Amino acid sequence: MRISITLFFAFLIVLNSCKKSAKVTDAVSYLRYIENKDNGLVKEYKNEEMGLQIKVQYKSPVYMAIKEFDTDNFQYDSMAVLAQEYDGAYHFGFKISSAVNGYDVIKAKLPPKEYLDRITYLSTEVSKDFKLVLGLDTLPCSICHFERTFNISPHNEFILVFPGRITSEENAKLIYDDKIFGIGKLEFDFKRKHFKNIPDLI
Repeated sequence: MRISITLFFAFLIVLNSCKKSAKVTDAVSYLRYIENKDNGLVKEYKNEEMGLQIKVQYKSPVYMAIKEFDTDNFQYDSMAVLAQEYDGAYHFGFKISSAVNGYDVIKAKLPPKEYLDRITYLSTEVSKDFKLVLGLDTLPCSICHFERTFNISPHNEFILVFPGRITSEENAKLIYDDKIFGIGKLEFDFKRKHFKNIPDLI
């Protein structure tokens, strides 16, 4: 009897782990799911003393593909082909913002020469400060694209790309070893279950 009960609960665990993810039928709903921090794919860091905010968002291949189309008019087949091209890597958005309106945390109060040096570093060398840990593997950042806003927006975003085929079988940890703001090493944990729960777009 005890063996039967044990096997029954083991079966339930396996069944639950194999459960299909939810499905959504439109691009807007898919984007909203990925961007909703309650779904575990968005992480935030705040430093009130420095007026600094950092938001990290995982961007699935489908998410990346949708962003290249008009969400009202895109064709599913074309989007699916493009999503396959993104499927060979992990993509994250890394957004640095000011908690104070009208203040540029990148420029801060630096003199022109130091500000230029900072921009150069963020444009050419900051990729070395990012790592992605998957299980026992540590992946380097292969692409780090700095999207400057020239103070039009309080946000400064980096698109981070790490090599490796997408899997939902491992937890992921994005590490940022800061060399700019004096905040040290930050770690952003993404759980396996949150990758598995990403809905299918049908």
